[in-house]
Amino acid sequence: MAQWQVSLVDGLMDFSFSILIALFYASVLSARYGKTKFRVIVSAVMITATIITDLLHTPQTTKFFLGIFILMGCIFILSDDKPLKKILFTFIPYISDILLSLTYLSLRTILLPNFDSAYGGQTLTGLSRIPNAVEPLLLFIVEMLVLFLISKWIQHKKPKMSDLTIIYILSIIIVQIFILTFLMHIYYAKVSILKFILVLILYMVISILLTVLVIRYSIRISKEQAKQEFVVNQYNLLSSQYDQLRNNYVNYKKLRHDLKDHINVINGLSQKADKEELTEYTSKLLKNWDSLSAKTYCDVPAIDIILAEKYNMATANHIRTDFLVGGIKEANLDNVYLCSIFSNLLNNALEASKYCTTNPYIELKSSIQLGNLVITCRNSMPQVIRKKDDPNHNHGYGLHIIKDLSNLLGGNFVYEHDEHNFTAIVTIPINDKEEVHK
Repeated sequence: MAQWQVSLVDGLMDFSFSILIALFYASVLSARYGKTKFRVIVSAVMITATIITDLLHTPQTTKFFLGIFILMGCIFILSDDKPLKKILFTFIPYISDILLSLTYLSLRTILLPNFDSAYGGQTLTGLSRIPNAVEPLLLFIVEMLVLFLISKWIQHKKPKMSDLTIIYILSIIIVQIFILTFLMHIYYAKVSILKFILVLILYMVISILLTVLVIRYSIRISKEQAKQEFVVNQYNLLSSQYDQLRNNYVNYKKLRHDLKDHINVINGLSQKADKEELTEYTSKLLKNWDSLSAKTYCDVPAIDIILAEKYNMATANHIRTDFLVGGIKEANLDNVYLCSIFSNLLNNALEASKYCTTNPYIELKSSIQLGNLVITCRNSMPQVIRKKDDPNHNHGYGLHIIKDLSNLLGGNFVYEHDEHNFTAIVTIPINDKEEVHK
C-alpha cells in the first residue's frame, strides 16, 4: 500500500475511535452538562488532538499516552462520577484494544505460525493475499463492536449495579491485562533469568498496588452503601412511627367527634340501671380519653401528638414544662424527620430532668429565623453529670440520631451544658418550594 493509503486508513481509524469512545462514555458515565454536549465535546477534542499530533509527526508512544491524558481530562471535566471510576473507565478502550490484540496474536501464533508481525509484512500468510491494511481494520471493527456491547450491557445493568460491582469488574480486567502481558512477554522473548526475575517482581508490585487500591476503594464504597441503607431503613422506621401517630390523631378526632354519641350511650345505660355494663363502658372511654390531650401545641397533627404525649409524661413526673412551637408548616420540611427530632429531644430532656431533685423543667421552642427552622430545647440536669466528660452518656443515643437527621436535612446540631442545665439547638434550612406533607 502507498503511504497516503496507510495514512488515510490510520486517520479514519483514529476519527472513528474518537467518535465511538465519546458515545461509549456518554452511555456509561453521568454527564455533567448533558449527554449531547458530552458526545460533541469529547469527539471534537479527540479528533483535534489526532490532527495536531499527526501534523507534528508525534511518535506513536507519545501519541498513545497523550491521548490517554487528554481523554482523562475530558472525562474529569464533563463527568460527575467518582475520581477512581473516571480513571478506570478512561482505560476501557485501551484495555479492550490490548486484550483483543493479545488474544488475536496468540491465536494467530498458534494457527498461523509463519507470519511476519501483526501489522507488518506484505500479505496475511495463509489467507488469499488480502492487503495488510485490512488486518488492523478488521481488528478495529471487532474492537469497536466489543466496546459497543460492553457499553450497552453496562447501560442496561447500571440501574441495578452498584459502583462497587463496576470497580470489581474493571479491576479484574486490569489484572488480567498484566497477566497476559507478562505471559506474552515470556512466550515471545528469550530473556535471561535476571530479567525474568525483575519482570516478575515488577508484575507482583503492580498487582499488589492495584489490589490495595481496589480494596481501599471497595471498603469506602461499602461504608457509603451501608450508610445509605441505614438512612433508608431509618426513614422506613420513622415512617411507620409517623403512620402510627397519624392513626392516633384520627382516633382522637373520632373520639372528639363521637362525644355526643358516647354521652347518649352512657345516658341510656344509666336509665337501664345496668351498672356493670355502664362501668365497663365508661372505664374504656376514660382510658382512651386520658391518653389524649385537648390542648394544641403545634399546627402539625403528628408533632402535636408527640408534644402532648411528652407533656403528659413530664407532668406525671412533676416536671415543669413550657412548649412554644411555631414555624413548622412554614419550614416545608419532611414531617417524618421532624417527628423524630422532636421526639428524641424531649426523650433526652425527660430522661435527664426526672432525676433532678430541685426544680426540674423542660423548655421547648421553635421558630423561623433567617431562613432556618431553629429548635431549642433546654432542660434541667442532675449534678452527677459532671462526673462524666461526655454529656451524651446521660442523654443516650438520642443526640446522635438528632445529629444524623440534622445533617441529612442540611442543617446542624449543637449542645452545651453547665452544672444544672442542658441546651440543645437544631438549625435546619427551610424549603422554599411547596411540598406535600404527610
